[in-house]
Amino acid sequence: MSGEGSPSRRPRAGGVLGAVELVVGVIMAMGWSWICLSQPDRGGNSGGAQSYSAVAPLRRPEMVVRGPRLGRGKAVAVAALVVIAALVGALEVFPSETYSFQSPYAVSFTVSTNSTSVAQGGTLKLTMTDSNYLPFPNEPPGGFVFLDRMNLSSGFCGSIYPFGVAAYAGHYTLGNLSAASAVTIFNDFGVSFCMTSISPFSLGPFRSATMAAYLDGYWTAGETLAPGGISEGVLHHPFQPGPYTLVVGDAWGHLSVVYFQVKAGA
Repeated sequence: MSGEGSPSRRPRAGGVLGAVELVVGVIMAMGWSWICLSQPDRGGNSGGAQSYSAVAPLRRPEMVVRGPRLGRGKAVAVAALVVIAALVGALEVFPSETYSFQSPYAVSFTVSTNSTSVAQGGTLKLTMTDSNYLPFPNEPPGGFVFLDRMNLSSGFCGSIYPFGVAAYAGHYTLGNLSAASAVTIFNDFGVSFCMTSISPFSLGPFRSATMAAYLDGYWTAGETLAPGGISEGVLHHPFQPGPYTLVVGDAWGHLSVVYFQVKAGA
């Protein structure tokens, strides 16, 4: 299920008991509010259950029901207990883990780097964070489809996180990005064994997920012109001096563009 605020129900035991508690709490709240907070009759009758008007004998008699007269402090205490009981029942009926949402608008995506420039051969630290503002779990709509469509990656083992990065040599924006070619900043050519889960990624209620990527160059495979001659296999190269563009995104469809400069070594 996708779309803003689209919930999916997960069955949980205890829902019937919680519903009963909620109904009983609401009924008790209504009853005690009427009994404890009702004002005494102004007609002066203290013992009768009925009060008749002496001025208009043909007037229809009014029934006045009297309950126990509690002090205001006791009435407030009783009302507070009833409200707490009703809230406990509501939490049983609607526990936060019962529902999961797929809402990009409830996720805050932030990106930061430790510097805007690095020396050639140096390392740039990129930090990505997603924060869920819902009191319910929040799952990415369609899983990691958005990251695949934008060609964003975080490496083999990084695929368990809802983040992705693409690096481009040069200064680009989202408007002219199609004219650029990304460099491979993660070694995706080898074989890696990572702990993965078959369950969809989900941010818990009011929880955050953070991933840090350390970028120090790019990778190539196949015949590569390396110092000393032609090499075959996977090679790592430091970033060449010049400007670079990082397109960073998350699985909820957020995108951010980050720029950094690689300076030539001494």
